[in-house]
Amino acid sequence: MKSAKWVTLVALFSVWFVISFSLQNEVLLPMPQDVVFQMISDLQNPVFYSSVGITLYRMLKGLVFAFALGIAFGLGCGLSKWFDAFFYPIEVILKTVPNISYIILSLIWLGSEASVTVVSFLVLFPVVFGNVKQGILAIDTGYIDVIKVYPTSFSYKIRKVYLPLISPYLKAALQTSLGLGFKVSVMAEILGRVQSGIGFRLDFCRVNLDYTGVFAWTIWIVLLVVVLDNFMKIVSRKDG
Repeated sequence: MKSAKWVTLVALFSVWFVISFSLQNEVLLPMPQDVVFQMISDLQNPVFYSSVGITLYRMLKGLVFAFALGIAFGLGCGLSKWFDAFFYPIEVILKTVPNISYIILSLIWLGSEASVTVVSFLVLFPVVFGNVKQGILAIDTGYIDVIKVYPTSFSYKIRKVYLPLISPYLKAALQTSLGLGFKVSVMAEILGRVQSGIGFRLDFCRVNLDYTGVFAWTIWIVLLVVVLDNFMKIVSRKDG
């Protein structure tokens, strides 16, 4: 299976090389070896690490808020039919509004810096909320009956019963949110014209017609998302 992945990567790299060599135009498609050299150069530049760190920080702020409120509202909707009906219109709006609308509105209301975190939250909240609600509804009714028998506090039931039972759903939400949040944060940085972060560096390369840099940063984004995804898989396996 692993060898098949490498075959695919080599095939893609070969096609890229052939097309780039035929065009002989780095504006349309830079040579793959030039992009690789640029990526190696990035690793020796402190700006690369600060840009990645800033984007991750903005994304993680939105992710923390998304998890805090997503868990709270997901539990509320999963445990209360009345609250679920009350919150349903808001749920539909959050799930259907395009990401670009979030970015434009947050830029108007909040400015470029804050908009990245807010957009990250608005995109990730439905993911966390949906997983938590689904997890609560999937709990066996036998467990629910047992929970009702014991006169413990509601907070105790949340901490010791409900959250442990829906932990697989929380892990799935986190795994999805990390990659999605990272990509959305970069997009918000570009459209918001922030003065730092991966989105800034990517847009800077575009404006200066440095398409080798654009390709290099694009590949870095892909690699970082893969790293985040694999990190979550490793953590999930250890916890399991």
